[in-house]
Amino acid sequence: MSKMKFRAKYKDNDRWSVFTLQEILEKDREMFDNYHNWGQYTERKDKNNKEIYEGDIVKGYLTLVNNDVYDFQDVIEYHHYSFECPNNADFPLDQYDELEIIGNIYENPELIK
Repeated sequence: MSKMKFRAKYKDNDRWSVFTLQEILEKDREMFDNYHNWGQYTERKDKNNKEIYEGDIVKGYLTLVNNDVYDFQDVIEYHHYSFECPNNADFPLDQYDELEIIGNIYENPELIK
């Protein structure tokens, strides 16, 4: 079983930190009051081997069964690790080809379509 991981920004210096669920449960709650912009790890990496977290803005494409290619750019949302494609079909992240993180909603809100 994989470990649940979370990413958050430290308020004093805006640096990202990663915590496992176990670390969060073992630490003093007040410590985490100094962090914001929390996001859970999706257990997927992009084409550059970067971990994809909630709040990341990703782009990529999906090759459908009929060889049509669907390009997309979207925000990874809480417990919604799939994107709607043509014909209202939903495909999970692991079926997309070549995902790439291009920013996140906290630092790059202008990328949200």
